[in-house]
Amino acid sequence: MTLVPNLVQDSLLARRILESMRRNLPITDFAFPKRVALQEAFAAGRTIYTFEPDRPDKKKDILELQGLFTQLAEVVKERIVANG
Repeated sequence: MTLVPNLVQDSLLARRILESMRRNLPITDFAFPKRVALQEAFAAGRTIYTFEPDRPDKKKDILELQGLFTQLAEVVKERIVANG
């Protein structure tokens, strides 16, 4: 089992907290950034793979999040296969 931080803000304090948590807890190298588009997808009852944002800058955020979630899914699959 591991923890996956999400809604992580881009700040010095957030980086320090993550560093401290990674030293003391089983946390992945993943950290999902805080993005309004993720909250909007949730509010619309959609996944980040099916949500269509209304602004181009949010589309970039959705693509970033899709990539991170896909990478995380691959890591999970690899660990399941490795651990039988």
